[in-house]
Amino acid sequence: MTETAPPYDAGPASTRDAWMALAITVAATAVAMLVDRTVFELFNAPKIYDKDLGRLLRVMGFAGTWLAIALAVGFQHDGREARRTVARRRGWLLFWSPMLAGALAELLKIVVRRERPALNDGAYGFRPWDERTWSGAGLAFPSSHAAVAFGGAFMLARVFPRAKWVGIALAVGCGVTRIAARAHFVSDVAFAAGLGWLVSWFLWRKWQPSEIVPSSSARGAREAVKLVALAVALSAATSDAGAQAQPEPVGVQRAATTVAAPPSQCSDYEDCALGLLPSFAGISVVRGAREERLQTLGFFLPGGSLDGVFAGDSVAQRFGRAALRERRIAVALTATAIATVSFIGALDGDDYNPIIGLAVAGSAQALASAYFQLKADASLSRAVWAFNRQFSARPRE
Repeated sequence: MTETAPPYDAGPASTRDAWMALAITVAATAVAMLVDRTVFELFNAPKIYDKDLGRLLRVMGFAGTWLAIALAVGFQHDGREARRTVARRRGWLLFWSPMLAGALAELLKIVVRRERPALNDGAYGFRPWDERTWSGAGLAFPSSHAAVAFGGAFMLARVFPRAKWVGIALAVGCGVTRIAARAHFVSDVAFAAGLGWLVSWFLWRKWQPSEIVPSSSARGAREAVKLVALAVALSAATSDAGAQAQPEPVGVQRAATTVAAPPSQCSDYEDCALGLLPSFAGISVVRGAREERLQTLGFFLPGGSLDGVFAGDSVAQRFGRAALRERRIAVALTATAIATVSFIGALDGDDYNPIIGLAVAGSAQALASAYFQLKADASLSRAVWAFNRQFSARPRE
């Protein structure tokens, strides 16, 4: 008999938690700055990445690692709509958390401009603004590798609570290797860890599944082993295209299964007509004058099928499917734009042609993403309009 753990409660993602985490991050960074020089002099292993373990730990700070993990998690369902929606939501969260954390770290590098410790023999050095203004190469604060690793690890801890120490241990190891290789100060890694937590907190607050039902302890252990095996495979530059998806009832998204009452059961315009309510996370479909939220078509996490929201109206469902399809295209374009622009920070040298090329490509992808975002909103508006036509011949009460 499989032992079932009590429901996992992520707790309220309150603003107070974020402020406390930010204060801890600033304090930890300040303390780390007191020992940066000492650690640089006493703790170093310049050949750490010549070892398999070193390569494994460093690859946790590579966005491609988390993309592979996100894809594996996103396809892990048994085909049922509710579980497919939850699997996709988990996959998107595991993708966006390290991606955004790494992108923010690259941006902060360009703003702070503190150089790597090896360039100044352990002393703090800052690059002038007129020298490679938009390049993050050779800059250290904060560590983008550590930000990616911790952004993914802290989201992994929220999505798979039983496997949280696997991800966190690997992220800590990634940060340690960056210090040992003399690529970063301790304070670079400390701030990056806090940045990763804050990004995962924000995404979880906006797009966490409505309910979390954790796996058993045995299944949670299997999930941890899978993730470690995947990271090892990536660090060895191998691939495993034959990974099998294993169903796991890890959650139910209430919004995705909410069904608007069909015309035969709901005929009052004030209570049953649909509307749209914008928010930072996306556009929500609401019902009635009380604006009961049914489902949100997110800007970064589109969500699942809208057929249940527009049940009973095939035209509205067709527009809803178009809106979801267009939003997913927009999200993919946004992700590629961020990835393209992030490569600018890795360029070095005085040749600005690659930088200009990447900037133009990223801008084009961002513009295309904006186009599809607006197109998705228009399709969703048409879906709501089509659904509400059923009330046009009925007098309002």
